[in-house]
Amino acid sequence: MSYAVIGSAEQIRELLCGPQDHNEHCKGWRWHLYVQDDAKRWASVEAELRKMNAERRAREEYAEAAE
Repeated sequence: MSYAVIGSAEQIRELLCGPQDHNEHCKGWRWHLYVQDDAKRWASVEAELRKMNAERRAREEYAEAAE
């Protein structure tokens, strides 16, 4: 006989592995915050790269127009 487990990922994890202790929960939350912060940092880096590339293209177009 087979069983189907239906529910959220947290409910299924708790059924399979037991309840999550507080320290493990805190580690998961810190990792979640780190990943979010990392995404924000990369977004700011990518924005700066777009700005630098636009400035470089403008200089190149200016140099071509001056020739």
